[in-house]
Amino acid sequence: GIWFAVRGNRRLFVYQELESRNQIEQVQVTKKTFDRFLFNKQYTSKNEGRSVKIRSLGEEAVKQEFSRIWAEHKQGIRKCNTIALIDQKG
Repeated sequence: GIWFAVRGNRRLFVYQELESRNQIEQVQVTKKTFDRFLFNKQYTSKNEGRSVKIRSLGEEAVKQEFSRIWAEHKQGIRKCNTIALIDQKG
């Protein structure tokens, strides 16, 4: 079957960005019982989930902000729980 996330696109975006920086290769998922009402209400993908679209600020703005935060993290200026956790495991 095919797996979908109907909530958590922000997390998916962060995982994609970390993967593109060779920081993670896989993530742990929690399988939940299928809820057709929630799925039909939340699922908006036009390409079966192959990409994540961020509607609130715009994708470019979010990517730029993530890149800025990533640069600060790598310089030791900013600590992010997710990034710090991955660094400890990596």
